[in-house]
Amino acid sequence: MINSFEEKFNKLKETYDDFCFLGGRKKILLSAPHSVSQTRDGVVKPAEPETAIISLFFNEKNYPCIIKTTNNSDDANHSLNSNYKTKMLEIFNSEKVKFLIDLHELNSKREMDFCIGIGGENYNNLLSYSYITKQLIDIFNNSGYTVEINNPFGAGKPHTNAGFIARKGFPSIQLEINSRLVFGVSEQEFFKVIFTIEKILNYIEKELN
Repeated sequence: MINSFEEKFNKLKETYDDFCFLGGRKKILLSAPHSVSQTRDGVVKPAEPETAIISLFFNEKNYPCIIKTTNNSDDANHSLNSNYKTKMLEIFNSEKVKFLIDLHELNSKREMDFCIGIGGENYNNLLSYSYITKQLIDIFNNSGYTVEINNPFGAGKPHTNAGFIARKGFPSIQLEINSRLVFGVSEQEFFKVIFTIEKILNYIEKELN
């Protein structure tokens, strides 16, 4: 099943020369800005393609998503002025989307399974939804995963997608998934991550209603 989403992502990369937006009826936008390699300060950083696969899986469940498809010597989560951010803001202003989850992968050497960046010391990206933090932690813990808040990434600066969207008045989180949980693993292990994220999405969707 994962192979079908990999094939779909490959077709998107052949079709779109920067990024693609796939619509959906849900109120949470999933973002995968590092699904392809990115270039920051002249240094090429590796891709996190599993974030695209996760986004495409949930798009079939009516969650809108935006996915980077080409490295144009840029980093969609670092440049403050980018077509990617412009499109995200357009989506929030024109669609029924109310919440951003910006997906990333942690280096496999990191101890934690997940990191939830909600602004760190710089900003409160959750805005009036700060109270959901405890429930998010409980969902991960109850699924057998460890999770850190704002460690190692808080995503509070305005050049991050989460920080950018929050400053435009929409709550957001940067969700970091340890790559050891999704890279080179069995479908059973991969879908354990998927189903845990689905619990997160279901909870936030209810709170947005």
